[in-house]
Amino acid sequence: MTELPEDFVVSAITIPDAVDIETVARRLLPRGWNRVSGSKAAKEFGKRWVKDARSAVLSVPSSIVANERLFVLNPAHPDFSQIRFGKPEPHVFDARLK
Repeated sequence: MTELPEDFVVSAITIPDAVDIETVARRLLPRGWNRVSGSKAAKEFGKRWVKDARSAVLSVPSSIVANERLFVLNPAHPDFSQIRFGKPEPHVFDARLK
């Protein structure tokens, strides 16, 4: 049985309305983007997004939970400093995930 990590933390974040969030539609993602190891095209997409500094936040579809989205943050973007992070708190995984 796999052991669940005991050292994870979770922190709420606040993204002001003034910070642009680039949203990627599922239909625009390259083939294989949701494989466990990802795809070369998806990795290149992410690298270009960071390099081009198009936004501080990228909203992408979850590869695990249908109809959910994840937010990728670019700390190198000038607007990143406007994002506020809450106090980190311990995250306890539900034992049923084993």
